[in-house]
Amino acid sequence: MRAKLRPDGKEDYAAPAHMVYSSGMKATTIKLDGPILEELMAFKRPDQNLTALVRELLKAQIHRSKMALAAEEYAAFLRENTKESMELDAWASAPLDSESSVRRKKRA
Repeated sequence: MRAKLRPDGKEDYAAPAHMVYSSGMKATTIKLDGPILEELMAFKRPDQNLTALVRELLKAQIHRSKMALAAEEYAAFLRENTKESMELDAWASAPLDSESSVRRKKRA
């Protein structure tokens, strides 16, 4: 791959996006303040590159956001459906750690 000169006069060895990313991935660039970049570099595993770390962190944040939204929707559902809420309370208060009061018959 031949280097191209960037507008600042430095050589650019970056591969074109179609050579690096699969067809399902879009390339993007983010700018990070020095302190944030330093924290990310200190946080990443030795075998992990910065792109993989950022992708992992973003996926985790998206998952947390979806779970928080689901929890809010479920809480609203319970407020609107008192029967469901009462059944949930009954299950939550069940004495699961004590022995059953029903005894099984002994085999002969």
